[in-house]
Amino acid sequence: MKPLLRKLGILWGVLAIVVGSLAMWGGGVASAAPAVKYPICHRTASDNHPYVYIEVAASSIDGDTSNDNGQGDHLAEHTGPVYPAVGPDGKWGDIIPPVQGVTPGSANWTEGGQAVFENGCQIPGEELWSTTVSTVVFNAATDEAVTGAEVAGASVYDTSSVGDDQEGYVPTGTISYRFWSNNDCGVEEDSSGTDAGTVDLGTKSSTQGPLAAGSYSFKATYGGDKNFAGSTSGCEPFAVLKAASPSPSPSASPSPSPSPSASPSPSPSPSASPSPSPSPSASATPTPSPTETGGVLAEVSTVPNASTDRPTGGSNPALPIGMVLLIGLAASAFLIYRSRIQR
Repeated sequence: MKPLLRKLGILWGVLAIVVGSLAMWGGGVASAAPAVKYPICHRTASDNHPYVYIEVAASSIDGDTSNDNGQGDHLAEHTGPVYPAVGPDGKWGDIIPPVQGVTPGSANWTEGGQAVFENGCQIPGEELWSTTVSTVVFNAATDEAVTGAEVAGASVYDTSSVGDDQEGYVPTGTISYRFWSNNDCGVEEDSSGTDAGTVDLGTKSSTQGPLAAGSYSFKATYGGDKNFAGSTSGCEPFAVLKAASPSPSPSASPSPSPSPSASPSPSPSPSASPSPSPSPSASATPTPSPTETGGVLAEVSTVPNASTDRPTGGSNPALPIGMVLLIGLAASAFLIYRSRIQR
């Protein structure tokens, strides 16, 4: 029996852990869910536009002013009849439909109030606040506004702004961009252009490019909301030019060649009749006779060497006189020695 009870205790412990984990997981998912918003017609101070459509949290329409985080409770504080009637304070009240489990009741949920609510919080026959749309084209690479023209190969995108704010209320909704490969937004060609994106207000268009040389244009259209009328911007054209050919790098400037100047006159001036250079004698060169010097024949030429102005012997340069004398003395000594030996 005791082992059985022990096993049951363990089983119950495991189940408790599983159930607790699921509860914690489920609670976490619920807390992460986005807060629900509820639509109402909020009063303004304008007779031209008495109501605006807004969406608020449950704490702003539950009649409890202590939990609205300073935003005010529309059900408890924005009292008064449906416009154009006013209450003792000179104001009309919000139109708030009943929400089960949220509001303790409703505000101005009469036939007239429901008609205004179902008309987008607009009084029948009332015109929405007007708007204007302006655009600026930017270079996608530099994020700088396009002024004048871009260079071929550039990519661009369009931006927009919607005005005018009315009594603290601003336009909401989406903006749609169109792109044309001409400068008049397709008027002449009767073309609808290329879709460049439908995005929330304040968001840029899709990027177009790289673009070839030519003419292009953008236009943006605001779709409007329950309080503001839609509108379309004017056409914004811009041009893309061909890339300029690269200029050749300048080479080093050559030094100017000096202008030929007159040759200076030689100093001293040459005479009119130059002195003739001595011409070699036309007579035949005499053949030198060998001279005996102490028993040794030495052939000495009397023809001067052109470079040394010394006599040459045959094809060899002449021996210096001192050398000739030494050779002669040596030869004489040899002959004398020889004669003595022979005796």
